[in-house]
Amino acid sequence: MTDTRGKVQRAASEEEQRITAIVDRRVRETFKNGLPAGTYASYLWDGMKIVGAGGGSAAVGARVRRAAAFALSNNTITDLDFDTEDDDDANYWDETSSPLADIVVPSDGYYLFECTTHFAANATGIRESFLQSSALDGNQIGGHQRLSAASAGETVISGCHVYRLAASGIVRLRALQTSGGSLNVTAASCNVIRLGSVP
Repeated sequence: MTDTRGKVQRAASEEEQRITAIVDRRVRETFKNGLPAGTYASYLWDGMKIVGAGGGSAAVGARVRRAAAFALSNNTITDLDFDTEDDDDANYWDETSSPLADIVVPSDGYYLFECTTHFAANATGIRESFLQSSALDGNQIGGHQRLSAASAGETVISGCHVYRLAASGIVRLRALQTSGGSLNVTAASCNVIRLGSVP
C-alpha cells in the first residue's frame, strides 16, 4: 500500500512539472511577438500567478475547485460544478449564482486557464476532461486530455489553454468517463489568470 501511495505521489509530482512546462511554452508561443500592454515583459510561472522579474503580480485571477465528490453518468459529457473558491480578484466565480460550473471573465483579454480533474479508482474505460468557452475567435475547446483509466488508484488529468475572451465570456471544465456505470470525480480545480488586453 505504501509503495502504491508513493508511486501515485511521484506521478502527481511529475504531472505537475509537465503541466508547468506546457503552461510556460503556451504563454511564450502565444506572445512570441511581445506581451500585450499591461503585462510584464519578463515573467515566471509559479503555479498560480504570472509574476514580473521583481516578483510583482502581473495579473488578477482566481482559483476555484470542487471539494465534494461529483457523480458522473456513464458516457455523458458533464459540466463540473465548483463548490469552493480559494482566490478570486475580480468575481470570476459566484457561489450564489447558477450554473456553478461557469467561470466568467471580467473584461476583454487573454486568459490562461489550468485545470485538473481526479476520477475515482476504476480500471475500466477512458477518462476525459477539457475546457470549453465562448471565445472572440469562436467556441473553443482547450486543455483536452483523454486517457485510459489507471489500472490502480485514481486517474488524474490536467490541461491548460490560453483563451482570447470578451468581457463576460464563460469557460467551463467538462468531463467524461466510460466505466460502464456512475463514477465520481473526487476533486477538480481550475486556475485562471488574465495575461493582458486584446490588441
